[in-house]
Amino acid sequence: MMAAGASARTPRLAAGVDLVGPRERLVDIGVPVGVLAAISLAEVVTAMVSAGLGLILHAGIVLVLLWLGARTTQQDQRGLLFALVVLPLIRIFSLCLPLNGLPLIYWYPAIMAPVLVSVALAARTQHYSLQDIGLTSSGLGLGWLSLLLAPLGLALGVAEYVILKPQPLTRDASAPPCGASGLAGRCCT
Repeated sequence: MMAAGASARTPRLAAGVDLVGPRERLVDIGVPVGVLAAISLAEVVTAMVSAGLGLILHAGIVLVLLWLGARTTQQDQRGLLFALVVLPLIRIFSLCLPLNGLPLIYWYPAIMAPVLVSVALAARTQHYSLQDIGLTSSGLGLGWLSLLLAPLGLALGVAEYVILKPQPLTRDASAPPCGASGLAGRCCT
């Protein structure tokens, strides 16, 4: 039984819920998986071959995502494509910003500032409210899912620390450098 206004191609339940077939589901996950593969390839090229070539690949990914987002007629897919643009932008900014004169502790906020501007512009373009992107007091509340994921985040952080054995961002244990280091790590990574 078809609901009023439903297209002949999309089967719907009487309550108006779309029944999505395997082909539509494959298309829906194909874009994020393809972007993940392209960004992974660009990251490998950046790290192992040439930073310049990696930069070109990341810029190409941005252009392709913007082009696909502009051409799609589906609002949800457009929002996804525009949101995915932020991922290669992080690497582009980290490679292009002249940060050599700054202490390492300030690199993270310097890179994240233009990324956050990009996120704000993408959210505004898609007419997302603060609640839609989880930046309200109701969006920050601890739900059961957050409580379940907190131990996973802690375990992944410990595993990352053990594997990478990172050097401290600052050797000075006084409050301002440690505070800046903590704030940069908390907000910008």
